[in-house]
Amino acid sequence: MYWNKDVWDRIKRYYLHTYVRLPEFGQQFLFVQEVCRDWVRLVDVEGNIVEVVLDNGYNMEYAIPANKISFQMDGNAYIYYRIPARQYLRGFSESNSRFQKVSSEGKLFNVELSWALLEKLGNKIPYMSISQALIAFKTKKYLSLALSHRWIITSKQKLLLNDKIVGILHNKNSTITCLPAYKCAVEELCNTMGETFNIQVKA
Repeated sequence: MYWNKDVWDRIKRYYLHTYVRLPEFGQQFLFVQEVCRDWVRLVDVEGNIVEVVLDNGYNMEYAIPANKISFQMDGNAYIYYRIPARQYLRGFSESNSRFQKVSSEGKLFNVELSWALLEKLGNKIPYMSISQALIAFKTKKYLSLALSHRWIITSKQKLLLNDKIVGILHNKNSTITCLPAYKCAVEELCNTMGETFNIQVKA
């Protein structure tokens, strides 16, 4: 969307009180604090003010992801997804974005939108393979780990695809037991990571 004075009311509708990115600030998120006919005022995590002057025009290209994304923050994997309410909003907000923390049992707990979550979502830590995750769990620092933007493994060795538990890893005999409908997806995950688990369908 091209920001200028002629569409300031639309900017207000689509962006006010949401978190966005501007190309000049790289991976950093900014909060749209105020919108008027002449400018858009944003603030960063430290409270520094940034103003976009609408006289000059500004090509605002940022839009929040439409698909579910798994990512890592500290000892837990998290899932982001967009929710139907107020989808006209172009930035992240409590009303159009949901963040969930994944427990060791694969249960999901809603968490509030925060600067820290957005930073981790935007600056993704490199994903681990299944074998690397199993080693990491031995440190007792992690309850769940993101394996990709869709896959998560928990310290109880449950495999989640997006937000659904689809399999359980049995490390002692290098076997993954999964739901029948997800056998191909689990096989693809293992092949992509170069893992050699015996994949069995849950009866």
